[in-house]
Amino acid sequence: MFVQTAKRKAEYAAAHPEKKLIDLGIGDVSGPLPPAAARALEAACIAQSEPKSFRGYGPESGYDFCKKAIADYYKRSFGAEINPGDIFAGDGAKSAITRLFAAVDCEIVIFSPAYPAYADCALSLGKKIKIIARSAADGFIPLPYGLTNKPRLIVLCSPDNPTGTAIGREIMAEWLAFCKKSGSVIMFDAAYERFCFSPDKARSVYETDGMQDYAVEIGSLSKSACFTGLRAGWTIIPNGVSGGMLKKTYERMLSCGYNGLAYVVQKAAAAALSEEGERESASFAGKILAAAEKLACPLEKCGFTVFGGSYSPYLWVKKPDFIKKADVFDFFLDELGIVVTPGSGFGREWDDSFRLSALGGEEKAEEAAKRIKEYFVRTKL
Repeated sequence: MFVQTAKRKAEYAAAHPEKKLIDLGIGDVSGPLPPAAARALEAACIAQSEPKSFRGYGPESGYDFCKKAIADYYKRSFGAEINPGDIFAGDGAKSAITRLFAAVDCEIVIFSPAYPAYADCALSLGKKIKIIARSAADGFIPLPYGLTNKPRLIVLCSPDNPTGTAIGREIMAEWLAFCKKSGSVIMFDAAYERFCFSPDKARSVYETDGMQDYAVEIGSLSKSACFTGLRAGWTIIPNGVSGGMLKKTYERMLSCGYNGLAYVVQKAAAAALSEEGERESASFAGKILAAAEKLACPLEKCGFTVFGGSYSPYLWVKKPDFIKKADVFDFFLDELGIVVTPGSGFGREWDDSFRLSALGGEEKAEEAAKRIKEYFVRTKL
């Protein structure tokens, strides 16, 4: 999907060089790195230039200082006691998801609309998947109702990509009860947790007591700390999950096919997870949520149904009936010079919706909002 939209965007730009495109499609960040992370990265690079402090191959699962920084972050932010030995530092969420899917031998449940990599990674590995459509009536919150009691890997993302919604704590308690009854394991994608400031929403699966026996969590600094160009994330697999076998399999896979995250990146990641780094990331997240609000307001006033934006950088928008053009991507590109992500990329049944990203920042959001308001005032749609 992203390759196709990039191609269409390039074709439009070549045909209309006089028009400035606003890209609200791809979920990349505008930066910069948190200052604490940038300083740590610079110091680590200098250390690598000195024979006495040079580091070569490191542990596949990450240096102890990085694992401790992750464990300290979970204790400070979520009140969760994480054993550093259960933490695997890696190069972001997508590769961690692929490794985890490769390590399991059961049906994988994905709630649609969903991040495309879930289904793509699972199918490329020959895994059996079950797609369950979410409902706008339930706020696009994935629910355990209707699933039979057999062991599965349940994929949950909160705050969610693409809908921008977040799972409440009471729903997480229901998922725990289902896992206990069925023997299922949750894969909790927490890549956007730093954009959620609500005490009622789950930022980590381990905020729910008892989940350390039934859940794996994948974290990432890509969006919250602008690490899309550096790549850093982690996987937490407690010993209690699947009697420790899942952790052993994951460890074996890392030792066979991965040489570990770069030392200098782990130093930057540890700094981004410090109290100072967390404050700096929170400032960035606040600005992105403000940008999301600037996008949501004119859309809602113009008759669009909008989800998300309050807990994550994404807006999930339903195309109103008064837009006759079938392809919403073409409509926004041709009429407004705005690039959106088609909903069909997140599930075939969602071609009447689209995703907007506020990660480009407030200036881009303001210009896009201005174009939307001016267009619908002018056309009186």
